[in-house]
Amino acid sequence: MENRAYIPEQVYLEKLEKSNMYLLPPESSVPKFGRKIVQYELDFDREQARELLTSKYTEGYESRVENFKSFTEMQLITALGERFNRGLSKYTYKMEEGVLYGEHSEEPFLNVLERGRLYRQIHGNSVDHKREEAEVIGFEKIQEYMKDAEEGATAISISQPGGEGSIYKHNFYDVFQKNREGNIDVIRFSNANNAEETVEKLVDIDLTIDIPSDLSSEHLLANPIILSSDTPHDLDKIHAQIHKEHSVMNEKDFQVIKEMCAFLIVSYINAVLEDPDDTYTHARLYNAIFNKADEIADALKEDTMQTVQSSAEMTLEQIYYLGEQKVREVDTGCGFSGGAGLVGESANGPFSVADYGVGGRFSTEIKDEYGGLEFPCPYEDCKKINKRPYGKLIKTCGEGQIGGCGRDVTC
Repeated sequence: MENRAYIPEQVYLEKLEKSNMYLLPPESSVPKFGRKIVQYELDFDREQARELLTSKYTEGYESRVENFKSFTEMQLITALGERFNRGLSKYTYKMEEGVLYGEHSEEPFLNVLERGRLYRQIHGNSVDHKREEAEVIGFEKIQEYMKDAEEGATAISISQPGGEGSIYKHNFYDVFQKNREGNIDVIRFSNANNAEETVEKLVDIDLTIDIPSDLSSEHLLANPIILSSDTPHDLDKIHAQIHKEHSVMNEKDFQVIKEMCAFLIVSYINAVLEDPDDTYTHARLYNAIFNKADEIADALKEDTMQTVQSSAEMTLEQIYYLGEQKVREVDTGCGFSGGAGLVGESANGPFSVADYGVGGRFSTEIKDEYGGLEFPCPYEDCKKINKRPYGKLIKTCGEGQIGGCGRDVTC
């Protein structure tokens, strides 16, 4: 098994005890040469948690918390999957009357994307505006296609890294497939190929696809590839075909890693929700996830799993010890994958414009000529919080959303 040069546990505990007297991290954990660029953006999670806590006693808070937990878990598993060249994450959109909703949300996911796009139009870099617009267009096309599609219908959204100055550095693709219940299963896969190679491999899978005339990231996002519905498509086989020249961790082994790291993932999410400003604890827990995942991956290769402890069996001291150790750096093909600096960190960017709109983020900050984008129903017997598109009014309570009394709310 690889030697990661961990500091001896007893030495660490002595440093920890000494540093706790002064509320400082152990000196061995402090970066000596400034901040390190890491794969995952912990600050996104903290911002969302702060936003949530400001609405703690408002309607729908518990639902927003569950949405945050689900989304953050998906992002962490995505980061792990990218590290091991595996399916990055699995998610299911609910389909109701032709509209796709997140698993723990009563808001159409298209609204989340549009809100994220709007936020970026106001606060983001113009180099990414076309890409973010394309992502919304592409999702809308997938939603429209899946509305009347049969079970097994499959669409692929290819997301290549953005150009110079872009915050979008990841290389991946999302595979959408309609399931027996009429909902849409999505798997996000890492991608070690460029756009041309990806399309060529998709042609090998299905000769009937419409080959894109433009391989720019904007065009590919705005024009998802529809696979023929004549033959059932196994999503893992699609990934294996696209990566037949690359090493790919199998689903069974990746499932073991997810299960044995589950307690650490939950602990990280809870820590962010409990105190969004406790950056030191967040970094330790985040690093512990990746060090534990690497330990399990090594043991799976060496057939020494009997020596590995599940994260649920670890003491708090063991977790923090693991989180203080240097995380092995991995070139994923999508950028650097490593640990979080224990004294501040940055990252190489989000996966999607949805990262800026999930969970109702920023909607209270954005106003247009009519006022805020969220407002309560004016009728005392209805508590619905209405949400409207930027620059537009809605006529009735609950228009375009689930719930609401349906009475006139125009003014």
